[in-house]
Amino acid sequence: MKTNIPSNTLKPACRFKTSFLTTSVVAALAMALASPAEADDTNTSTGKGALPSTTRGTYNTADGYYALSSNYTGSSNIAIGARALYSNTTGDGNVANGNSALYTNTTGNYNTATGVQALYANTTGNQNTATGAVALAQNTTGNSNTANGNLALFFNTTGSSNTAIGDQALSVNTIGNYNTANGSYALWQNSTGHYNIANGYDALSYNSTGSYNTANGSYALYSNTRGSNNTAVGFKALLSNITGSRNTVMGYLADVTSGGLTNATAIGYKAKVNACNKVRIGNTSVTRIEGQVPWSSTSDKRLKNHINDLPLGLDFITQLRPVEYIRNNNAAKTKEWGFIAQELQQTLSDAGYKNAGIIEEDGSPDKYMTVRYNDLLAPMIKAIQEQDKTIAVLLKRIEALEKK
Repeated sequence: MKTNIPSNTLKPACRFKTSFLTTSVVAALAMALASPAEADDTNTSTGKGALPSTTRGTYNTADGYYALSSNYTGSSNIAIGARALYSNTTGDGNVANGNSALYTNTTGNYNTATGVQALYANTTGNQNTATGAVALAQNTTGNSNTANGNLALFFNTTGSSNTAIGDQALSVNTIGNYNTANGSYALWQNSTGHYNIANGYDALSYNSTGSYNTANGSYALYSNTRGSNNTAVGFKALLSNITGSRNTVMGYLADVTSGGLTNATAIGYKAKVNACNKVRIGNTSVTRIEGQVPWSSTSDKRLKNHINDLPLGLDFITQLRPVEYIRNNNAAKTKEWGFIAQELQQTLSDAGYKNAGIIEEDGSPDKYMTVRYNDLLAPMIKAIQEQDKTIAVLLKRIEALEKK
């Protein structure tokens, strides 16, 4: 059990009886037209203190010790169980099935509570549905909530339009709205977060104030506390995220390498992204990424600044060492062509070039290096242009010699 309920939290003796309130003038006038005797013809009561004869409400059914015992003008209510709908005065259309279910309800309408002390503290909240022991037990004025499971939405007080299905789902939620939790302990610790969706056991379990998160899969976004706008799909997807926002992860154990990244994306089985504003596709076992058409990169001038002619050309290119190699994870042993990142980094340093984004280190403890190969296109073109000028000069010399 993750939630411990104080022994005296919900006992009727610890609650103050709510004073009579009229929620609808029209309903009050209609009920006033019926005398107690007339109302008695349409009401059914069984049990000591159940549904007093002085009530003006109609079409009520009370079965149990002091069930609906405070009802005055409330109509079309059903109370089954000791003290079910005990405090109801003018509330209409409520259904309480269980010991002390909807106990504190006074003027709330169209609520359904099934289970011991389900919707216990509800006073004026409307259109709530609670199924399970102490489900929605602390709700007071929250509306349109659905709780199905032991302790589901237990601490909710004023939060509205929440749906919790599963043992202790959304259990700690107090004022958060428009959340959906499907699975035991899903969104368990959420208190004020809004518009979250959690499907799976312990999904978004420790979220407290984060909003607009979507977690599909057991333990998805499990550690998130206040990060928002995250999407996680897969078993333990985005497990390590804590405060990071706007991250997207899809795949079994796909994750971020630290808990505070922003706008990071990881796609694939055990894919790990290690930096903000970065997309990682696949894990370290992937040997090929392909698509129907070539990859396109944005290159619009309006998206760039500090534009200058590249100083690296033929001298730089001639210092590079092209190599062939086989990747360690390549079972087919096929050869690839390219460069060694450490050697390329040294060549750039020897050329006096700084802040080159062509080489980066990942965020892992091993600090593996990556090369952005398309950046080499620019110095190669510069080298060709320099060679072309040299060739043009040499051709002129040859022509001059041939004329002699």
